[in-house]
Amino acid sequence: MNKNISRLRELLSRYLSGNDLSETEGAELWDYVDDPLFGGELESILEEAFYLQTDEASLTHNQQQQVLNRVFEIRTASQKGKKLVKLWPRIAAGVAASVMIVLLGTYWFRSVNTPASTEAKQVAVAGNIVPGKIGATLTLADGQKISLADISKGQVIKEGGIRIVKTADGQLVYEIKPGNNPAAGINTLSTAPGETYCVTLPDQSKVWLNADSRLTYNAALYGNGRRQLSLEGEAYFEIFKDKAHPFIVTTGAQQVEVLGTHFNISGYSTDASIKTTLLEGSVKVKGNGREKVIKPGQQAALSSGKIEVKTVQAEDAVAWKNGFFVFDNEDLQAVMTKIARWYNITVQFEDPALKKETFYGSVSRFENISTVLKSLERTGVVTFSVKDKSVIVAKKR
Repeated sequence: MNKNISRLRELLSRYLSGNDLSETEGAELWDYVDDPLFGGELESILEEAFYLQTDEASLTHNQQQQVLNRVFEIRTASQKGKKLVKLWPRIAAGVAASVMIVLLGTYWFRSVNTPASTEAKQVAVAGNIVPGKIGATLTLADGQKISLADISKGQVIKEGGIRIVKTADGQLVYEIKPGNNPAAGINTLSTAPGETYCVTLPDQSKVWLNADSRLTYNAALYGNGRRQLSLEGEAYFEIFKDKAHPFIVTTGAQQVEVLGTHFNISGYSTDASIKTTLLEGSVKVKGNGREKVIKPGQQAALSSGKIEVKTVQAEDAVAWKNGFFVFDNEDLQAVMTKIARWYNITVQFEDPALKKETFYGSVSRFENISTVLKSLERTGVVTFSVKDKSVIVAKKR
């Protein structure tokens, strides 16, 4: 094993430095990256190799860019189990006017629904702020509010002939016996800032709620020949296919209609537009008397009564569900809004001009806030200070 790690370190170093590997060596490197036996070692070796390359004073900005692009390739391949997934090649143009976040010192989490990964992080560190956690509040039809973080796993809530169960992995599942036609009322599942949750609806569709979001639905889900719910905030949907009953999601002035598909909707009240990103299937987006049908890899943005469709990296839109912040040419105000929502903090800018600085990159959502802020500080543009639950953003001097 030690010999193999030494070989992996050698290949990574040569690859990041831009030296061409032979076809055999390239295959060997990607076999190491794909091998789960190296999962615990790869991050530290990659970080070490990165520092060795970028600590060189003679390294130009373009050379640093090339090194970082290759770090993204390695990290993405190790996470997704694929060979050389080029997640960030599109950033080459205009990089000089933007800031790249260095992806160092983070652990790659596959799912926000892995209790061990979140619970282990809920230990306060002096002068630090811990990340969000799995949690939500369920409001029943009679107005009763239930904190899902407080009830035990396996506990059953009964309402109008429906069983609502908190599973062993901390999710919420609605169960209706076949042939039963319950007279169910309206339920609301809401996450506070710093919370995320997953629910399985009566039709087996699954919804993941991001922080500070609300899902409102009839507990039985079905009604008038369709399945319908409303969303405030952000959620990722995996809809169970049922051609006889369209699934409708209402977000503000927008309606999304599907039969069975995977998609993400981001529609916070503070956002300039409602964005619907499709990963699988087909989606019809309606709003203000207009409608568009989008395909996998496309995003529809509803703003000022218009629906604009563009091609995007769909995986970036659901990075939050998989435990990451992903920033793709986003201004610092948008970046800090996402961070504030997840860490339940307030943000103050000493210099308003900093809000317009743009950032690229990715970092784990399950690190303490200091790790995330240090990643941003490595750009050399900003510095941060944390006081209680407030973060002050200042220009790097």
